[in-house]
Amino acid sequence: MKRGRSIIFTAALALAVIVASSPVLAAPPPKGGQGPKGHLQIIEVWHDFENDILTITGEDFDFNDISSLQVSLGGGLDGDGPGDITLDCPSPTPTIIVCDVSSYDLFAGDYLLTVSNGTGQRQGDEYDLTIGAVGPIGPTGDTGAAGADGADGAEGPTGADGADGSPGAEGPTGSPGADGATGPVGATGPAGADGVGGGGVGALETTIVSNYSCPPTGDDITSCIVECPDGAGWMIAGGGGRCRLDDQLRDSTRYGPNGWRLVCTVDGNASYLSTGVAEVQAICFRMN
Repeated sequence: MKRGRSIIFTAALALAVIVASSPVLAAPPPKGGQGPKGHLQIIEVWHDFENDILTITGEDFDFNDISSLQVSLGGGLDGDGPGDITLDCPSPTPTIIVCDVSSYDLFAGDYLLTVSNGTGQRQGDEYDLTIGAVGPIGPTGDTGAAGADGADGAEGPTGADGADGSPGAEGPTGSPGADGATGPVGATGPAGADGVGGGGVGALETTIVSNYSCPPTGDDITSCIVECPDGAGWMIAGGGGRCRLDDQLRDSTRYGPNGWRLVCTVDGNASYLSTGVAEVQAICFRMN
């Protein structure tokens, strides 16, 4: 079974941090807990930097017979470690193996430590080691150049329609538009019936009453009314007008006994009424 990785510093690179000749513990891997009895297991690896001594702690190194224990160290910078170092590990105990590796001049690199006491699955264990100094974290490198834009992705599906928004606030009333040009005079209406009395027929007098700037009077209607002069016998004879609005509907009718009315309605677009006006004329007559 392969154990975790330890980092071991070589003597040449670790002198600045060694105090006297005290052994230093290499960074151990996370412990997996004590294994069941009867299972050879490597737990930790110590390294004496000054004397180049490896101390391996574990369990059940005497699984069969301590005299049949084998220790090897493979890997390294050249891909081939010293190999079998059993003879460099005299007097092992069931829990500690001490190996003198000073004669191998180990380079910094990764090594595979193997301890076995037979060929069975429970009779051996492996341990990944990294020998070499670990320097401080270097400064952050420069930001690399931006990569090229990637290809456009496929068009996504159409999203669902959003909910209708709430109605906006009513806008302010617009200012009246400029007066439009004077429209043409409407056609003269038919003459009224001759009056009775007086012993004769008087002369007919006519007049035209006009209003060329009727502002809006509602949300969607412009109504414009003109009336004949009060008193003195004036009567309505006819009239007409026009709506100076787009898409208008027009209704020109007589209004009361003495007036003429023009109603302009904008169909579905009340915005025209904020600036549009209507023009209307009434034709009046009297007998002198």
